[in-house]
Amino acid sequence: MAATFLVGLAVFAATPQTPNTRADAAPTPSAPTSAARAHAADVGCQGRVMPPKNKVARLAAPTDQGAPIVARLVVDEGGEVEAGAVLAVLAAETPARLLERQAAAKLAAAQAAVKTADASAARASSEAALQILDAKIALADATAALLSAQSPRRRATDAAVAAAQAARDEAKAALARLRTDRPVFAASLDATVAAARVRVAESSWGAGRIAAANLAEAEAARLNTLREYDTRTAAAAGELAVLDAKLAAVRDDAHTPERDPADLPAATERVAAARERTAAAEKHAAAVAAAAEATVAEARAAVAEATLTQELAAARLALTSIRAPFKGRVLRVFARTGEAVGPAGVAEIADLSQMTVEAEVNVADIARVRLGAKAVVSLPGRKESFAGKVAAIGLRVVAGALADDNPAAFKDQRVVPVVVELDAAASAALSGLSAAQAQVRISGE
Repeated sequence: MAATFLVGLAVFAATPQTPNTRADAAPTPSAPTSAARAHAADVGCQGRVMPPKNKVARLAAPTDQGAPIVARLVVDEGGEVEAGAVLAVLAAETPARLLERQAAAKLAAAQAAVKTADASAARASSEAALQILDAKIALADATAALLSAQSPRRRATDAAVAAAQAARDEAKAALARLRTDRPVFAASLDATVAAARVRVAESSWGAGRIAAANLAEAEAARLNTLREYDTRTAAAAGELAVLDAKLAAVRDDAHTPERDPADLPAATERVAAARERTAAAEKHAAAVAAAAEATVAEARAAVAEATLTQELAAARLALTSIRAPFKGRVLRVFARTGEAVGPAGVAEIADLSQMTVEAEVNVADIARVRLGAKAVVSLPGRKESFAGKVAAIGLRVVAGALADDNPAAFKDQRVVPVVVELDAAASAALSGLSAAQAQVRISGE
């Protein structure tokens, strides 16, 4: 029996062995293709479809006067709005509008007061100039009489001609100044009347009667003042005519006998008195000019203050209208008509024309992600995929906030935020799915 076993073993050892060709044998590994290598380099992660962060706005309301209340909601969720469009109007809009109108009326009154002050200053300056002119005419007459009493007839006549000529030239200049200033003066009065008419038009019934009375008073003051101005102009023209006659008389006085020397003391006193009168008139004119300048400056300061008040009132009025900062769609409304605006604000709008995916890339894979890399986005329940590219890579490692459907995934993973910018077609397709969770595959080539 032992001999038989040894013979069989020898036969087995001498028989050639063939390779294993069974169907269930493990296949020999082959080299991976380039497509397989590229796919293996891709980075997969979770993401959420969102509009760009700088194109999302939650619109609040001013709280400096307590909790604001929505008086009128103009839009609703899902509505499209243009940049600057009113989304809601607050209850504070009515009192704010009244305050703005009141401030505008005060500004108009202050501006009218400036024009009135300018007109009063011009009138006072004209009156002072006429007083100075009268004093200088009297001084010229007195000087001519004094020279006539002091000197031979020929010298007295020459000095008198020069004095009469100077007085006549100054009177002519004063008349020309009055005629030139009248249109400006009339325009200032017209502006005052126009401002009074504006206040009548903008006043309520109760204040309208007072404004109408003020308008009548302004119109009467305009008429009387212009008449007075024209009277002064006519008087100046009359004085010029008198001086023309005096100048002619002095020039024709070559053969007049010399005055009695006894007239010298009286002539000297007349010159001294005329000089005092001229000095007093000039001093009075300077005081009038300083007072008028102070009045005008005060009126202009009131205009500046009223302007600031009106601008502040207009700014407060603007804050009562909640407006869209850019063109977009209303995502959510937090306060409706009659409701108080809470910490969430009035509404949230977003520009959905360019959508993104806020992806969370595992920190171990972030080294394979590059700016501009292609990305493919897919959503649960949708067969198609959407194209995009990496637009931004975060600079901080944070805790992942998106849930992974893979039960084997590590739940407390550390990730780097990555923004994938979708192309135009994908943005249009996903514009209504803001905050939807998505699967992202970023090319690692």
